[in-house]
Amino acid sequence: MPPPPPRWIRAATVLASLALVVSAPIVAWSAAGGSLWFRLAFQVLVGLIGVTGVLAGLGRFRSGPAWALASLGFPAALAAFLSLITGGFAQGARFTPGGLLTRARLNPFIAAELVAGLTLVTLAALTLMARRPGVALRRCLLGAALLAPVIAGAGLALVPAVRSAVAGLHPVAIALGALIALLAAIVLISAGGHFVIRALEAGVDGADDAPSA
Repeated sequence: MPPPPPRWIRAATVLASLALVVSAPIVAWSAAGGSLWFRLAFQVLVGLIGVTGVLAGLGRFRSGPAWALASLGFPAALAAFLSLITGGFAQGARFTPGGLLTRARLNPFIAAELVAGLTLVTLAALTLMARRPGVALRRCLLGAALLAPVIAGAGLALVPAVRSAVAGLHPVAIALGALIALLAAIVLISAGGHFVIRALEAGVDGADDAPSA
């Protein structure tokens, strides 16, 4: 049986799960009043996940704590995201990054559910990494360093000024730049993802004890 997660991870699990327990009835009540039945169904799932997460944080699922947190966090985040876009489509909002941010500002409880779900997923990863923190941290930092340029580039692509500047270039230059950027992104994502996965594997029972990546 794997060792139990550190006390701070269990406490954070309880807090994130309580956020789901508190927000789900509030959002469900609002959804019922607005006849947003899909959102109501998603909130029932969010509430059940929150209750289960509290039990997990209290140590009720000791045989696989990391798997339990991941199994709770991913569905919670997905249900919150679907709740967000369901309301947006119902009210004619556009499915764009700006539209999603607007929906998140207008629905803070759903946004909190999304954050709580992603927090549970992060805690699942930290539960594995905490078993061999030295090896896991080194690999995770290498992966983050490789993935950072991709994230930064994706963020710049959303800036209107940058997009306007690129649109003013010669079509051949745009095509060549896009090809180079795509190839670089594939290499960086592959390498960065490899190190992140290896960081998680460091905490799996029976993983290679060698410190090399």
